Amino acid sequence: MIKWSVESRKLSELKAYEKNPRRITEKGLNDLIKSLELFGLAEPIVINRDDIIVGGHPERRFLEQVDEHHSGCDARSDALCNHPCHSGRLVIQREGQDIVRAALMDYWNCRCPLTGITEHALLRASYIVAWADCETDALRLNVHNGLLLSALWDAAFDAGLVSFSDTGEVLRSPNLSETAASALQLSPNLRLPSPTAAHRVNLQRHRTKYGY
Repeated sequence: MIKWSVESRKLSELKAYEKNPRRITEKGLNDLIKSLELFGLAEPIVINRDDIIVGGHPERRFLEQVDEHHSGCDARSDALCNHPCHSGRLVIQREGQDIVRAALMDYWNCRCPLTGITEHALLRASYIVAWADCETDALRLNVHNGLLLSALWDAAFDAGLVSFSDTGEVLRSPNLSETAASALQLSPNLRLPSPTAAHRVNLQRHRTKYGY
């Protein structure tokens, strides 16, 4: 069960997330102001343990704009949660993964390098070192810690049923069935193109984790 804590905080204590990908236009802000004036702030602003806003940047702008003397607001925080599934961290993870997907789409030219699939709905941001295993946010958001794979390849890679050598050759787990191998269209010539030095470091960790 996800637990929240809600506490009253001063707006001046809250920090904007510098890499927030969402931008609100003046029209959008004006529409939001009208809605909030009618219905109020239905949901608290979401922050993490460092007082960084991870949900509610427009709402903060609204509060600052409509009342320059507004001293505080309710902020939903994970700072007091003892449960391992911290709510604020979950919000950061969801937004962070959106950032990584966009970066991977750009890096791989919106194309799975193994299958050639370009339909966005069939492409997945595949983490080499799993999100939960990353020691830092810098590694989580590093484009060289990700691949852009089709859904089936993503599932196989995430489960450790396939991996890649430092030069990009596909490595097959003995646990991968012939049926699955056929669906993946494995062949000796199939490889991940041009892995960088940073890719190779992370691929080594993937291979070690799954016993290659």
